[in-house]
Amino acid sequence: MEVTGVKIRKLDSGALRGVAEVTLNDSLVIHEIRIIESKKDGKLFLSMPSKKTPEGVIKDICHPINNELRTIITDAVLEAYVKEY
Repeated sequence: MEVTGVKIRKLDSGALRGVAEVTLNDSLVIHEIRIIESKKDGKLFLSMPSKKTPEGVIKDICHPINNELRTIITDAVLEAYVKEY
């Protein structure tokens, strides 16, 4: 799997630093990946798109099912964020 596109929208709302859109293999786009700054150590991490169920539980809509793909997406998004901002 290859990240073939990344778009970043910078935000400064509490710990939220931005929102990313990632294209995989020029075939699938994942919108609304949140870039969050950890309050504990200041490191950036990603939060995948999610929604709240009628019961009030927050569930991921889309997420990598293995660490290899999670690392590929995380590295591409954070590299684009740092490069742009």
